[in-house]
Amino acid sequence: MMKKIRAGGWRVRAAALAAAALIAVCAAPASAVLPPKFGGELVAAIPDGISKYDPALFMYDHEFLAADLIYDTLLAPGPSGAPTPVLLDSMPVVSDDGMTFYFKLRPGVLFHNGAQLNSADVLHTFKSLISNRRSPYGRLLDGVAGAAEFRSGKQRGISGFKITDPLRFEVRLTERQPNFLRYLCFPALSIVSAANRDFSPPIGTGPFALVETTSRGDATLAANPKYFEGRPYLDKITLRVVKDDRDRLTEFKRGALDVSDVPAHGLSRAEREMYPPPLESEMKNIYFLDVNPDYPALAERAARSAASAAIDRQSIVRVILGGAGAEENNTGPAKHGSSAPRDAAIPLPLWYPDTSSALKLVAEKIQLNLGQAGFKATLRERGLADISQYATDDAPAFILRWMPVIMGLSESVEAALYGPAGTLTRSTAIAGRLGADAKGQGTVIMLFSRKPAYLRQSSVYGAEAGPFGAPRIDSAYIRETD
Repeated sequence: MMKKIRAGGWRVRAAALAAAALIAVCAAPASAVLPPKFGGELVAAIPDGISKYDPALFMYDHEFLAADLIYDTLLAPGPSGAPTPVLLDSMPVVSDDGMTFYFKLRPGVLFHNGAQLNSADVLHTFKSLISNRRSPYGRLLDGVAGAAEFRSGKQRGISGFKITDPLRFEVRLTERQPNFLRYLCFPALSIVSAANRDFSPPIGTGPFALVETTSRGDATLAANPKYFEGRPYLDKITLRVVKDDRDRLTEFKRGALDVSDVPAHGLSRAEREMYPPPLESEMKNIYFLDVNPDYPALAERAARSAASAAIDRQSIVRVILGGAGAEENNTGPAKHGSSAPRDAAIPLPLWYPDTSSALKLVAEKIQLNLGQAGFKATLRERGLADISQYATDDAPAFILRWMPVIMGLSESVEAALYGPAGTLTRSTAIAGRLGADAKGQGTVIMLFSRKPAYLRQSSVYGAEAGPFGAPRIDSAYIRETD
């Protein structure tokens, strides 16, 4: 019987080719192989729909997956982790003082709408990120001369960004920043078209273009036939919303999904033996409680410190997560007083995402621990979109959420987003304002961290662990047998 190929992916790595070479036509000589060919569809699970395909707002692994498919960055982490050119023709030239970078774009790169990539699109991307007050990543460009003045409205442009010609531009920093090029690898700096004002649809240069979304958030992406590195093998990728991680695993087992995340509670031994080893990212996500100091019971640092000290992180990691994580604590031990928190009888809403049964158990454990310390937390399940976007006057007391930490690049990138003690530089529970303490310190209670990992069916070849937590599936193709 002949083996039927359902294909996908364009940049087939040596390892994938080697694996493919082992699959021969059953009735043919051992040397005969079936190379991948164009066509086919890959279905990947995502925990929630993406409300807006703006990479400056992407915080979750499935959003980084979409960014990798739809957009490209100027640079990307190479095999050694060092930045390598993507949309650039070559690595930028750096001035002797290390403060000015001279860039040249790759010629002939087209956006999905047929427009050619030029320096104005890069400037538009920089401006969009710097001025986007809802993005947690604007600080990545704080070192660019004039960024602060542009953000505040004092200048209409960015003085440190100079367009030389349609393919060349210069970026000047206010001081030496050895890791500046690493920041340009991050998905938030995916280059978007200057014509892309509302991201409906998103216009990128990536190997796939968004062609359809459903009311529940499923997304269909079609191959970009004019992609500058070659047409993807796959015709289509479907990002299918399956809310709970247990449901995603069930759907994966029955073959309805080609790629899905490993649940937070892990896999059984039998499940691990059924499929290829999971694709595990080098990046880790840190899970934390975002704390709203507008609630009187949480207004004082001492109260927030007491709340943090009450949480049994060890039990969360060892029992609920089955050891698949590491404890994180940015507040240290606290001395407990005998008195209850201020206004202790007032309920403190705690939102948690509806994407994981394990996270529901984590929220219940936190509620129990906080109650023992005198805090009356009330649980409310919310979708990821609700957790990320809501009216300021509806902000809860706590939000259980996560963000990337190392981001697959280096600790220096973490330092740009997090303060010296690992705390976020601003409270995200209160949109657009700093926390109650100096520099926003103390408005985040860290809980634990874990590395995301992904399962893929044994027929999937060419997929690999991506640098930002999500798998690389633009380079995948699928072989199936009758």
